[in-house]
Amino acid sequence: LTGVFYSAREAAKVMIPRGQGCIITIGSVNSFVPEGDVPAYAAAKGGVLLLTRSLGRDLGPFGIRVNGIAPGATETPRLSRTIAAHGRNWEEIGASIPVRRHAAASEIASVAAFLASDDASYVQGEMIVVDGGMLCT
Repeated sequence: LTGVFYSAREAAKVMIPRGQGCIITIGSVNSFVPEGDVPAYAAAKGGVLLLTRSLGRDLGPFGIRVNGIAPGATETPRLSRTIAAHGRNWEEIGASIPVRRHAAASEIASVAAFLASDDASYVQGEMIVVDGGMLCT
């Protein structure tokens, strides 16, 4: 949470004089619903959600769009290690998701590209959930 705050603050210092910019934060589905035995992680990701909304409100008048992405289970080296350490595998994880698979990092990147584009010019202070329906269950 601290890193997101400081990064956004420094980016805003450059963007405000220009009168435009786009900041994209990365949260998690745990921004909305905590799971397992990771309360500090869930609290931090919940903080990213509210920081994103607050920054969207505060920086919007300066022409800066602030939005976030809340990914669900996404295949990354770090999450792969965590899953293996808990004796699970990606097939098992995918079976518990309504679309029956996990996300590729490129699918999260596509949402970031949209948020950074002019097509998202009226999207402000939102956290876009990209989770294959995990929060629907």
